Amino acid sequence: PKHPLIVLVKTQLAEYFAGERRIFDIPLCPVGSEFQKKVWNVLRKIPYGETLSYGEEAKKIGKAAAARAVGSANGKNPIPIIVPCHRVVPKSGGLGGYSGGEHRKALLLKLERHYLAAEIRPVKKVKKAKKSAKNKSAKKAVKKTVTKNYKKNN
Repeated sequence: PKHPLIVLVKTQLAEYFAGERRIFDIPLCPVGSEFQKKVWNVLRKIPYGETLSYGEEAKKIGKAAAARAVGSANGKNPIPIIVPCHRVVPKSGGLGGYSGGEHRKALLLKLERHYLAAEIRPVKKVKKAKKSAKNKSAKKAVKKTVTKNYKKNN
């Protein structure tokens, strides 16, 4: 028999990689200093598909001058992906470090942007189709059809 927590983690990670999960609701108790725990709590609040600079993260814990220390704490995050340290990037551009490798950080950010963009596409198609519809009921029918077809094909 598998431990229920392991099953939950595997399930939620599979959902994340399939684009079906944005927030993990796994009970966590990471081991670290008080400073590290504050930094990791900020990570959990960065919205899916968005990024924050190390300096912005430092400001959120009330230590504006501690961007390097924040980066170090992110590097010691024992639960990457679930505690999304990949969403923190340098203010000057680029990706910054990542314990799983910079190429994986790039892939995780790309994955999140991909699934967010997939949600936006049907909205654009609906707006375009609704402009050509003549009345309210036609516009509703267009929206329903475009959304249904998009979900079926994606």
